[in-house]
Amino acid sequence: MDRRDGEPDWTFEAWEWLLRKELGLPTVEPAWLDLPAMMSIRLSTPHMLKRFRKLSRPYSFVLSPLIDSIAGYPAGIDRQQFTLIAPFTKNRRAWLNADFINKHDGLHYSLAFIQTPRFDKVIPQTFAYILRLYLRHPESKSLGPDGSASTGATKGLLQRMHVVASRVRYIGKETDRQWERGEDFSLLTFRPAQFDGIGTMAKAGPDLIQRAKDVPIKEIARRVDVDRNTIRKMLRGERVRQTVLARISSALD
Repeated sequence: MDRRDGEPDWTFEAWEWLLRKELGLPTVEPAWLDLPAMMSIRLSTPHMLKRFRKLSRPYSFVLSPLIDSIAGYPAGIDRQQFTLIAPFTKNRRAWLNADFINKHDGLHYSLAFIQTPRFDKVIPQTFAYILRLYLRHPESKSLGPDGSASTGATKGLLQRMHVVASRVRYIGKETDRQWERGEDFSLLTFRPAQFDGIGTMAKAGPDLIQRAKDVPIKEIARRVDVDRNTIRKMLRGERVRQTVLARISSALD
């Protein structure tokens, strides 16, 4: 296998390990398989620099572990408000013993590979765990050799999938504008808003209401071409058409 200049060695080692296992050939496990899987996030925006100025220098990086979704979270934790960070280091063996801070409340946590009876540890995913899952990852954009849906166990030459739209689903923007100004922790948990159902009624979420309060009602009504009373109903938490909510969200973006 050719190793092109600039390519990290671990990618070649990973593919060689995966392919040899699938083909039944002798394998040598890479030394980094059991290391915690980490993401590096750059501190670049003013908001992030202010929040983490005591943890790291401006425009440097912090580490954030990928947490096991089954038993990796401590008891009583709100997963939506739990993002651990630690100062960046290239010493991979130091990752497991690093002091991690939850960016939402400032509490300190440590990583471990075995959960305690009190469930007070954070269990990270390992590179081996991620690679083994990758072997069973279904190719959702293609069909199997027999034309059936592709699964994690599908083998053979895949076929093209033809898609026929059955209905329309409105969603918010697929990215957050603050990502354009640099890496941000919201990319770890971001989910686009979905407005499922055409003509159905729903209440606006607190985020949409807060964004709408920052813009004059007259301006929103002009952008979306809806009655001002509809905007007032949304701001009061009353139900309005989901299609209108989607248009308002798009206009505010």
